[in-house]
Amino acid sequence: MRVKSLKRNRILNRNEELVDDHSFCTRIIEEDTRIIGTPRIIDIQIDNKEYEALVEHWEWDDIYGNTLIFHSKDVASIPDEKLNDVTATFFNIRLGDPSIEGDDVASTTIVRQETFTLVNLFRGKIGIPLE
Repeated sequence: MRVKSLKRNRILNRNEELVDDHSFCTRIIEEDTRIIGTPRIIDIQIDNKEYEALVEHWEWDDIYGNTLIFHSKDVASIPDEKLNDVTATFFNIRLGDPSIEGDDVASTTIVRQETFTLVNLFRGKIGIPLE
């Protein structure tokens, strides 16, 4: 798998200002993944505590999806099921298997890396991004 570092990639901070010096700018993304629009930083509440997250919309091999990216140290003790639920609620989508249940549901994957934890929410090859 070929990856590229998006170091110095610009993102929107909480004040809607483009920045390239935030820690999220160092995330790594697969070379064949296309980021749609400009990723933005948000604060998201999980169990009455706020966490910083980056919101990305993307396309890879005709699969469109969204990702909430957290700092791994912040969410290390939060179970995958809770992260899945929070992500589905944030994007206002029901979780399930799109190949069985249709286009109104999405699947998730969680990737826990040393620096970042990515919660990917995606539909199959339906040709429209989740937003």
